[in-house]
Amino acid sequence: MVLSKINIMKVLDLNGIWFLKGYDVGKGDEEKAFEFDYDDSDWTRAHVPGVVHLDLLRLKGIQHPFYRTNELDARWVEGEEWWYRKGFTVGGDLLDYDRIELAF
Repeated sequence: MVLSKINIMKVLDLNGIWFLKGYDVGKGDEEKAFEFDYDDSDWTRAHVPGVVHLDLLRLKGIQHPFYRTNELDARWVEGEEWWYRKGFTVGGDLLDYDRIELAF
């Protein structure tokens, strides 16, 4: 009889400060914003969990969309492609798992 090693799920909390940048649709991929060493020095701080509109509201990038006609002025947000980034380190013990899943 062969017993396989069973790993219990490990959770790494990625909530907190992330970085955010808006691109024209398709430009994030073109600029390779997914690369590990991509220069994100011009990205703004964002909160996760959260949504783009709340981050932009906090950063004064938009006015509150529920006030008067501000929703119309914030329509541009939907036409952008929004990228979030966060660097984090994992221990070598994570490599012992059969499967690693990043869930939001």
